[in-house]
Amino acid sequence: MIEKLVSGAIAMLTVLYTLCCCLLPKPITGIPYNKEAIWSLLGDSPGNIFGWIIHQSRRHGPIFQLWLGPCQKPTVIITDFREAQDILMRRKELEGASVFGSVLGGEARSFHITMSTGPRWKARRRLLQDLMAPKSLHKVAIPNIYRSATLLLDLWKNKAEAVHFPIATVHPALDAVLHTIDNVQLVAATGFPRLAWLIFELLPHIRRRRKVRDELIVNQVLHALDRFNTLSKQHDDDTHVSNYSLATRCTYIIGFVVAGHDKTSTTMRWIFKFISDNPDVQKKLFESLRSFHAAAVTEDHLPTHSEICNASIPYLDAVVEESLPLSHTAIFQDRECTEDAIILGHYIPKGPSFTEPGLDIEESIRSPTCQAAAQEYGFRAWDEKGMDEFYPERWLMLDDNGRAEFNSVVGPTLPFSLGLRGCFGRKLACLELKMLTTLLVWNFELQCSPEGLSSYESLEGLTRKPS
Repeated sequence: MIEKLVSGAIAMLTVLYTLCCCLLPKPITGIPYNKEAIWSLLGDSPGNIFGWIIHQSRRHGPIFQLWLGPCQKPTVIITDFREAQDILMRRKELEGASVFGSVLGGEARSFHITMSTGPRWKARRRLLQDLMAPKSLHKVAIPNIYRSATLLLDLWKNKAEAVHFPIATVHPALDAVLHTIDNVQLVAATGFPRLAWLIFELLPHIRRRRKVRDELIVNQVLHALDRFNTLSKQHDDDTHVSNYSLATRCTYIIGFVVAGHDKTSTTMRWIFKFISDNPDVQKKLFESLRSFHAAAVTEDHLPTHSEICNASIPYLDAVVEESLPLSHTAIFQDRECTEDAIILGHYIPKGPSFTEPGLDIEESIRSPTCQAAAQEYGFRAWDEKGMDEFYPERWLMLDDNGRAEFNSVVGPTLPFSLGLRGCFGRKLACLELKMLTTLLVWNFELQCSPEGLSSYESLEGLTRKPS
């Protein structure tokens, strides 16, 4: 009897040991990694991913691997701008956005971000192209953003005492939409997005909120289609609505809100912080705005949305551009190997994902396409001294007449990614940031927060927010 128990225990321990060995992280040969991570089922499991990646890049160099969660394949990190640029723009064997696609996919399965590049991806991407056309931006999006922004300014200008309102129940539709973003952030935090979504979809409260949200969106879409058809008949217009299902249209509305709105609002919070902590920059920006919009100053009114969006104010552009790389709203850009590849002299098998911040490396180990691009177009590089400071002047160049001009390509930066799968909403985001920054600085003097409230620590979720 005892012998059977001992034999059973040994067999069970053997099975458990074998299972643990199978589940332990398996590194890619030749690429640096943390030795302790391969003996942990949790992998590296970093808390603050952004700060942790910076520390690891200093420790390991321009390429290393890590495990962002338990039982996962290694993620290869590239900390060099030129190689990252080459991957995003020229390396066809490295495509897709596997990490972000998996995280967003549970709420927006048909959104193009979740798909591999191909005919289906291109067809879905075309659904959004008219939204970024100048006519749509300047006649629909920007006027509505401007109207909402001025309402917020009016609220902030009101020097009222604090009022304690009774706590009202949040409208079910609004509650459902707000929880859509919360769901994405919770799934991202698990490290197992696909498994997490399978579990989430079984939860009754998630299903109830999704039903309410989807009914709201469907009703709004149908209402918009009715208005479109009515106007078309009134004007004898033969324009037809594209033949996409209601489910696809709803998915794109959800994807547009989650992927676009949250990132822009987070970046604006960082801009507030940078401007308030740098009074000299704020003063110079204020003077630049008042100088350019002299007519608005004389007539004592706010610049209109068309005046702001059509303005060419180099220092305003520089302030916005400087805020993008310093805020790191999107912590990384990710791609997935669709076939075996060579990166910085290392063999990378099909499968692992890539994320790209930025350091400097030797020219000899770069990919041939990266070296060829440098010879043909040159390359951008910053002086590392002072890179942690908010200094918009780094984006300004003097023209032949000694006037400062904004140059968006003077240095390496990847806030909107690059290439075919670059951010589809870049034009809208830039116009929105430019307009909100103008209105903010025009109306208010932002003062530094008390030292205890002025930390540059961040809260990481779907985006990297100031704490």
